[in-house]
Amino acid sequence: MNRLFIHLSKTPNGVCYSEQPSRISVGGQEFRDAGLGHWTGFYDWLRVAPGKIVGVRYWPFEGEKFLLTTLKPGPSLSIDPVGGLLVFFGDEKKYEEKLSDDQAFEEISLFKSANGDYGILLGCSGLSENERRSLRERFGNSPSNNP
Repeated sequence: MNRLFIHLSKTPNGVCYSEQPSRISVGGQEFRDAGLGHWTGFYDWLRVAPGKIVGVRYWPFEGEKFLLTTLKPGPSLSIDPVGGLLVFFGDEKKYEEKLSDDQAFEEISLFKSANGDYGILLGCSGLSENERRSLRERFGNSPSNNP
């Protein structure tokens, strides 16, 4: 698993990928690459303890900041006061800042569904094997992927 797709909704759902997908199916919706490139900002994996990821904070570049006003906040999706998009993967909404400052510049692509929902595809190669395993267990692999 080298990538994680997250549907940016009030209750985010996702799927893990080994290869670069051109389209993604999650929650009955099909998402396609929005055509904004593979590098649309940087991100931090949000951790409550070493190796325990509870979400991601996405810092979009200027051209993608429209997401901060387009998305509807919910229990697991919020906007950081300094302009980051916080996406939590479950009930845990607190994180340790000192463990959550990756500032990953790996791939982060935007995908869009026909009904206007957005999702992000994140590169995961900087995560430990235990962290990747944890994400696979939470979200599962794409049916066309091997772990």
